[in-house]
Amino acid sequence: MRRKKGRHRGTASRANNDLTAHIASLDLGTVEEYRSWCHAHGLTAALNKGWQERRQERQLVERDRVKAGVEKEQMEHVEALGLETVEAYQTWCREQGLSDSVNKGAGVCRAVQNMRCRAVQHPRTECRGEQHASLRRFVRG
Repeated sequence: MRRKKGRHRGTASRANNDLTAHIASLDLGTVEEYRSWCHAHGLTAALNKGWQERRQERQLVERDRVKAGVEKEQMEHVEALGLETVEAYQTWCREQGLSDSVNKGAGVCRAVQNMRCRAVQHPRTECRGEQHASLRRFVRG
């Protein structure tokens, strides 16, 4: 008796289409780029992964995108203060008695920018006024 081949016909084609769609969902173009990306992220470069592994890879890409967006916002905040590096920002914050964390909320960032602007406009003015003291208390938590 002959085995029927019809049952499995197209399985390889579907797997290739799924892989191609998965690679595209990671913003990659080729299988080689995918393998390199997997290696760079400490993942297996196998092509026949289950849906759970592929979901984890998509989640990893999303985390990378979020992280890149946060880092971009932090640099925009640093640059808005007229500083060139995160290290310069942290030094300036410590000099003002503020937390040197770059992960401050948007409201605090605006307040720090205003404080920096006033300090640059009036460099000899001590930042010890009540407004600055309350800002320091707020930033320190």
